Amino acid sequence: MTCRTYPPHNTFAITLIIAVVGSMFDASSVSAQKPRSTGKPIRPGLPEELGIQVVVKQDNQTVYYAGGMLQFGAVNGKAQRVISLEQLDGSYSSNVRCSPDGAFFVVCGGDQANLYGFGDGRLLRNHQTKDWICSHSIQSNGRSIVYTTKSTVELFSSASTERGLLLSIDCSRATISPDGMTLVCSTSNGTVQFIDTKSGETTWRKPVFDRDPSKGLEGTSCIEFGGKGQRLVICRKDGNVATIDVAKREILSVRSFADTVRCLSISPDEKMAAIGTFDNMIQLVDIDTLKPVAQSNDLGSLPSSISFFPNTKSLAVGLWNGKCVFLSKDDLKVVGSCFITIP
Repeated sequence: MTCRTYPPHNTFAITLIIAVVGSMFDASSVSAQKPRSTGKPIRPGLPEELGIQVVVKQDNQTVYYAGGMLQFGAVNGKAQRVISLEQLDGSYSSNVRCSPDGAFFVVCGGDQANLYGFGDGRLLRNHQTKDWICSHSIQSNGRSIVYTTKSTVELFSSASTERGLLLSIDCSRATISPDGMTLVCSTSNGTVQFIDTKSGETTWRKPVFDRDPSKGLEGTSCIEFGGKGQRLVICRKDGNVATIDVAKREILSVRSFADTVRCLSISPDEKMAAIGTFDNMIQLVDIDTLKPVAQSNDLGSLPSSISFFPNTKSLAVGLWNGKCVFLSKDDLKVVGSCFITIP
């Protein structure tokens, strides 16, 4: 198994988080927003490409990750307060996640992961894994975290430092079901494996993707359960995407995209999926058929993350150039944007 980030130079040591805290936030509230920058560098010597990680929480607060510290601010990027974070060697923006309930966020670096309280940035606990962490996923209720390392898949409780499950298996990326009962691993050769989190036993295993060595890209770029746990979407680095009916253990659709898939978000009603590709675009597809519903224009930079708003009417997209754009769900037109800046 290999660990990769995109672009490869973006492996700076710590992560900035900006939380936009405001009133109920939807497409109409950002329609008049203009991109804003203070003109100051985010941090001296920091790469220009930041890879914004954006998450819209259940209470409609929008959380941004970029490089340097924990920052709370408004949509226009003006900081209200800043909290410095403890550094972890090898941490980078794509290896940071916020729990959906907003209680904590996880920063991974090397073979360690730190959990921080969202409100004050206080270190809550540390998870020590057996090998270098490639990716991680947080259960939708925040109770469990699964880490995919170079050689293992490891399950931890967010309330403890103790490891609940350790598997030495081939796994490109893993995620955990909303009910916490099933761990799903997508292997480098295109096989998908369902594992019972209590016993560690495999309950379903099936080849889902055909390997295409000519593309030179193997492994999984994204894997995500819908919030209801009824659908699972898996995106491969070679551009192949599949939807699985979780209850029936049935492959509903497989589609090949022309470009590499970088990021994914499933709508709260589990009817659509938004997919970001290396051609700087977002595609909205029907989750069961994977047929296109809408496509954005060129956003001017590589999408690094996508998150639906709870009302499903709009999406927030983080870009590698330090910008976040807001798209209407109906036609994926840009209705607002902001640059992530430090005063």
